[in-house]
Amino acid sequence: MKLMVHFNNIIKESFVFLKEKFNMKLNHLLYATALVMSFSFSACKKEGCTDALASNYDNTVDKDDQSCTFSSDVLFWYDANQGTFPLEASDLNFYLDTKLLGSSTGELARQGIPTCDSINIVSFPFEMDKTKSGIYFVEVKTKVNPTTVFSDTVNIFAGKCNTIDLGN
Repeated sequence: MKLMVHFNNIIKESFVFLKEKFNMKLNHLLYATALVMSFSFSACKKEGCTDALASNYDNTVDKDDQSCTFSSDVLFWYDANQGTFPLEASDLNFYLDTKLLGSSTGELARQGIPTCDSINIVSFPFEMDKTKSGIYFVEVKTKVNPTTVFSDTVNIFAGKCNTIDLGN
């Protein structure tokens, strides 16, 4: 009987010893897995557009992926001190590099250079794609029997209010 009790104690002690060893190894394995995963997640950099001038700028991005796109406001006007413009804005179509920007019911004639915050202006958003600035061909045509009433080349800059004086 004593032998049996002694044998049971040895089995219990062995079981406890193995259980503690297993738990210790399991804890080490869990810590090692967590450490490896934290390195793998911190090594991943979020990609996107890092240029603050871009339309799709993302301040949470770590690495630029060349996906930035740019846009600008283009404002057409005519200096009222030079006389009157021969047509109303609503009779005209406005183009940049042959792309129709649209038509407007705004006022072309201004006393001094207007801003994009001015009231009742002739202004259009312009998508510049991947460039921050460029030289563009501007054309203004009549809607009926399209005839060019103004054409020029202009510099357009992303994120700016670009004004085009139809009197020059």
